[in-house]
Amino acid sequence: MPGRVQTFEYAGLSNDSEATATERMQHHIVPILSGHRDQLLVGEAALRHTAGSCLVMAAQVRQLTDILTRHDNVDIDIGIGIGTVRWNPNSFARQAIS
Repeated sequence: MPGRVQTFEYAGLSNDSEATATERMQHHIVPILSGHRDQLLVGEAALRHTAGSCLVMAAQVRQLTDILTRHDNVDIDIGIGIGTVRWNPNSFARQAIS
């Protein structure tokens, strides 16, 4: 999961210290809010495998959905091993991009 879209709970699962995770969280959303076009790549495994608990994963997926629905300048692509699928929570359509 790209660090700048991780929830604090998801980020806390890494081997980083709490201070490092906190600092990362303070700066993680800034590029998205800048208005510049942004494309994020999330590996399918990051969504398929539960990190922490179901609550942590639900909050993480909710965070990704919120980013996509609130920011027209952001695309999230999901790497599925044989190509990439663009995730659009508004239409739930899958659009192959490679």
